[in-house]
Amino acid sequence: MMRLIAVLSFFFFTTTVFAQKTNVKNNSLKFKINGVKDTVVHLANYYGNKLYYADTARADKNGYFVFNKKQHPGGVYAVVVPGSKYFEIIVDNEDIEIESDTTDLAGKIIVKKSDNNRLFYEYIRFINQKKNEADPIRAKLKDVEKDEAKAAPLREQLQKIDKEVKAYQQQLIKNNPTKLVAKIIHISVDVEIPEAPKNPDGSLVDSLFAYKYNKAHYFDNIDMTDDRLVRCPFFHNRVESYYKNMIAQVPDTFIVEIDRTVPLFVKSKEQFKY
Repeated sequence: MMRLIAVLSFFFFTTTVFAQKTNVKNNSLKFKINGVKDTVVHLANYYGNKLYYADTARADKNGYFVFNKKQHPGGVYAVVVPGSKYFEIIVDNEDIEIESDTTDLAGKIIVKKSDNNRLFYEYIRFINQKKNEADPIRAKLKDVEKDEAKAAPLREQLQKIDKEVKAYQQQLIKNNPTKLVAKIIHISVDVEIPEAPKNPDGSLVDSLFAYKYNKAHYFDNIDMTDDRLVRCPFFHNRVESYYKNMIAQVPDTFIVEIDRTVPLFVKSKEQFKY
């Protein structure tokens, strides 16, 4: 989930390119980064999957700096320190206060103020923990996949981890329906595909049921009324994956799909434009 695209180029862009009218207040974005002192730091905002310059601040001798000169619309941002090191934050209609250390910017994050970022980093740490649990199991499964007796319990372990991750995601989304962090995580969650209908003899009514269902409900987890989501890489990835992976790469099919899907986004001016 941590990424930096076009680090060197985003400084040449201005936020006026993507400016929009908004009711958000000028939030105070405060940081203390050990290992950073007496230097310029930058704030960059995502637009799709790329980062663009948003603001500049100067860290003092103790690593304190504040971005509070501009109005920053909601979305995912990156705090970039010298050496192209960075960590991501969620900016919304709330003040932010975060501490970290250059030895492990994302890993040593302490969120002192901001519900969105507290939930965001708790989620990231949970996902990393589950990944660390699953990776060695997958490695073992690869070695024994032809031996069903040994492979079956390993698959069960992976399924258990997968269920734990899905339960965590759904609980976070359910408990925080209005928070931007929940909407961002919801985008990354795949649509649950029900069991395919079967004939009386047990054969599938439609062998393409799973594909058709997924295609029809592909955008269900995107709040298509929320302009903030265009400033989130998950939104770009979701949309791009649909047109690259879910439909045939031929012009006639694209025409039909564009006519069908673009109107889905009309309730959000920024999503429709994107």
